[in-house]
Amino acid sequence: MAWDKLYGRIIKSGIAMDWGAFLTESVMPYLEGAKHILDLGCGQGHDSIRLSRMGFQVTGVDISENAIEEARGRAGTEKLKIDFKNMDMSHGLGFADSSFDVVLANLSLHYFSLERTQFIFQEIDRILEHKGILCLHVNSREVGEKRRANGSIVSELEPEFFLEWDGVSRRYFDYNDLEFLLQNWEIENVEKRILQDEKGQVRKTCWQVIASKS
Repeated sequence: MAWDKLYGRIIKSGIAMDWGAFLTESVMPYLEGAKHILDLGCGQGHDSIRLSRMGFQVTGVDISENAIEEARGRAGTEKLKIDFKNMDMSHGLGFADSSFDVVLANLSLHYFSLERTQFIFQEIDRILEHKGILCLHVNSREVGEKRRANGSIVSELEPEFFLEWDGVSRRYFDYNDLEFLLQNWEIENVEKRILQDEKGQVRKTCWQVIASKS
């Protein structure tokens, strides 16, 4: 599995695959009063742990067993009660209807075909309570153009959906893509966010979307 191999290399190297608070700070106002948050595609558990430290009840899921084991270890070190589960979201979310009032998906929804992406959004809708909140970040088209220019892309599987050198498939979004996927949701906020390094160089350009279940 590509993700297990990728996380195996990351963990072995001691690297934390983490964007810091860049992706969570700006969504905090929408989490006020949240009872149970699902961290969808939690990776090594960095955002789950941040939210748990703040007192939220958190469940984190990821396709990589290596990542989940690392997340459990990190949470255990801090004695945080986070329910981490190994789960492939493209095959469905194994939770009852209306299980969560917030779903957080930080850079985890841009790895799938359009058909699978639509299915995942349907599953998110199913497991969210009425008026529940979806907070998501996905790669923008600018990222795809940069990766195309540096030779990272191997082949195009669908429009703006590519197989890349590391064996991972990635999708790159524009505003119309997001509007289409969220046509049955109430969109609260959409903005493009740019993460720069200490030298002012752009590291990541992504869309941030806050939407509530209709």
